[in-house]
Amino acid sequence: MKIKLQESGFSIVEVLVTIGLLGAAALGVMQLMKNIGQGQNFAKSSADEIELRTEIRLLLDEERFCRLSFAGNGPFGSPATPVTFQKTNIDENHEGLDVELWLGNAQGTARTNKKFSATDTSKNTYGKLRITSMKLIMNNGTGTNYPENPFLVDFGELRVTVEKSVSETQKRSVPMKFPIMMGLSTDSSGNTTIISCSRDTTPQLRAASGQNVVGPDSASNQAVVDLALYGFNPAGKDPHIIVSEHDYNYGDAEGNTMDASYCGFTKISKLVFQVTCWASTNSSSGSVQSSFDWMAIQN
Repeated sequence: MKIKLQESGFSIVEVLVTIGLLGAAALGVMQLMKNIGQGQNFAKSSADEIELRTEIRLLLDEERFCRLSFAGNGPFGSPATPVTFQKTNIDENHEGLDVELWLGNAQGTARTNKKFSATDTSKNTYGKLRITSMKLIMNNGTGTNYPENPFLVDFGELRVTVEKSVSETQKRSVPMKFPIMMGLSTDSSGNTTIISCSRDTTPQLRAASGQNVVGPDSASNQAVVDLALYGFNPAGKDPHIIVSEHDYNYGDAEGNTMDASYCGFTKISKLVFQVTCWASTNSSSGSVQSSFDWMAIQN
């Protein structure tokens, strides 16, 4: 009896085809895992973007932090190291004043912790994001500086640009814009100083300014300002008030030798304050008046 042996196994061609299929499958799995990883990174960076926007809004919503970030240390209206600029230098899209965002103390007089910066490498990352630019743009009109004015309010934008990865080799810039209202003071040379800041540009924010005349004697050296007449809300927050002496010889009284005066104010109620101006020298027998400027903001 003859026994026929049955051959079994794979031919070389079959082995090569199988190896090729396995290699293709492995490459497919690797590409799939790579795509999943990139998708996860993109999702994380998108979540970071939302959270960063929220944190910046919260910081700008707090008047103390907003003011200290843009105006520097010092109480409301009296920055210790004033931040100055000329509007024509920061009113175009390609311009801007480099800024950083800070937290501040409870009194609102000093910066404490730096939160975000484009230039400080220890504060320019947020999760998967990198902050590449942070600028203040005063773009309500272009080409001219502010006129001389001790107190004025204008709208601007905080523009933040972040960089996020969309693949291993590609990055994308994401612009963020935050409208803000700035309290400003401008001298005769067009140099503007930042004195206050608020992100709240809604009608709930109230701002007013004016000039009053007092004198010429101690019986008339006081003036009362009622902010209710300017639409301030009696149920709102206590307004910030700034008073400064403007002209210690109002009307140029002949023979006046007054060389200085100063003004201060006292709160009578939430919306009412009384200003008193004193002269250091007045040999014109009470014939001279003083004037003062005031500004108030309620947010």
